[in-house]
This record gives sequence, C-alpha cells and structure tokens, in this order.
Amino acid sequence: ASCLVGSEMCIRDRKMTNRLILFDFDETYYKHRTNQADIPYLKEMESLLQNITAKNNVITAILTGSTIESVLQKMSKVNMSYKPQHIFSDLSSKMFTWNNCEYIESDEYKNEVLIEPFLLEDILDILKHVSSKHKVEFIPQRIFRENETLYNFYFYSSGDTHLDKTILEDLSQYSKTRDYTMTFNRCNPLAGDPENAYDINFTPKNAGKLYATKFLMNKYGVPKELIIGFGGSGNDEAFLSYLDHAMIMSNSQDEEMKSKFKNTKYPYYKGIYTHVREFIEYENV
Repeated sequence: ASCLVGSEMCIRDRKMTNRLILFDFDETYYKHRTNQADIPYLKEMESLLQNITAKNNVITAILTGSTIESVLQKMSKVNMSYKPQHIFSDLSSKMFTWNNCEYIESDEYKNEVLIEPFLLEDILDILKHVSSKHKVEFIPQRIFRENETLYNFYFYSSGDTHLDKTILEDLSQYSKTRDYTMTFNRCNPLAGDPENAYDINFTPKNAGKLYATKFLMNKYGVPKELIIGFGGSGNDEAFLSYLDHAMIMSNSQDEEMKSKFKNTKYPYYKGIYTHVREFIEYENV
C-alpha cells in the first residue's frame, strides 16, 4: 500500500514550518456520498496538499469530532492516499501524528488535555440534574470506554427551537458551575447523525478545535495570518472565528454558519483545492 505523507517530514524543524492548513473532517475534508465524478477532484486536492507539504513548509491537520478509527475507515473507503500530518480526533481532545506510515497518539497533548479530573460519573450527574428539571432525555452516542476524553450524547428536538436552546444553554451553564465544559450543535444527518437532534459534547477544558489550533500555532511558531481553516458546522465556529482566513464549505447545511463566514466557491474537494491553492499563491507573493 502506498504511504504518501503529508508528512514525510511530519516532525520537522519548526523554523522551516510557517503555515498551517486546518480542516474539519465530515462533509468538509471528506464527502460522505463521494461518487465517481468526485474522484478526480479528490485526487487533485490530495496532489496539491502532497506537493505543498513537501515543498512549501506547510503543516496540515484535521480537527474532528469523530474517532481516529472512524476517520481512517472513511479515508480508506474512498482510497485517500494523502495523510495529513496531524489528526485531532474526539472533538480535538486527542492528537495523532503521522509517523513511519502510522498515526501515533501524542503523549504531550494527552498530558495537557487530562491535566484536571474528567469523570463520566460527574457528567452523568450533570445530565441527570438538567434532565429532571426539564423532563427531557439525553442519549449516549456510543458505548464509552475507560479514560475517554469525549463523552457525547444526543438531544432530540422538542420541535421548538427556542425551547431547545433554553434547555441546552441551561445545561451548558450548569456544567460550568460543576467545572465541566459542554458544547452543542445541530446534528448533521449527512455525516451519519439522526435527524432533528443536537450533538451534546463534554470535553476537558484543555481540548476542542480552538485549543488544538493554538497548540499547533505554539508548536510550530505560526501566526494567525499564516493559517487557513475550513469548516462546515457550528462546532467549527470557535476556531474559525479566531483565524484571519476562515472558510465555510458551500455544501454546508448550516445557513447560520454560511452567513457568518466566507463560503468556498465550490463544494467539497474542488472547494478545498481552489482556496488552498489561492492561499499558498497569495502567501508566496
């Protein structure tokens, strides 16, 4: 099997590295319904990323809510060959680096993330309190393992968006009083989520896409103006708002996010290819 590296030099001298390209994964870097007509654009995108990471001192990273296993399975499904240097999985609470043809978890990042207690029993107690108060249910998205860095749940819409937001904001505020970080966003059915539901995510304080972005900026000494980020939904808002160059995919179903950020000229792979190339050419002027 071919082992193309966005990162043959994935651990490189930070003095040589001066740009970052950051991607949300589902329905941004990866199209769930990729078909034969998409493949030329996918390959064109991968070829560009391969070339610029090899020649232009660029680091690429995926920031996603998915697990590393899910990301790699989806990449394999459409025969992606390019490997971004870093994948921040589980809502960017875990960091994996491409090294010797495999992704290795970063102990440095793990130690920063788990610097404070992060216990499922506390989170279940928080959910129980708000569930009882509002007479609603929060449903685990999967079977949780020991020492997780992301606990995620579904909350099905009441049919009243204002009421939904009231309940979710209450959950967020109560979580803060218990010293826990909770975020939420509308589910994306195209990414395999249920219809009419919200993602509820509990992560350690030192986690999330914005935290991962700042971690990479510090690690490689890259200023904000030399970073471009691509996203598609509400959980990308914090890190995209922080950047000087931020794009929402034109294929996004999130109209609110599309109104807040510049949209890509084209959907999916062609959109990423177009704007990454523009970014690299502009920065080389």
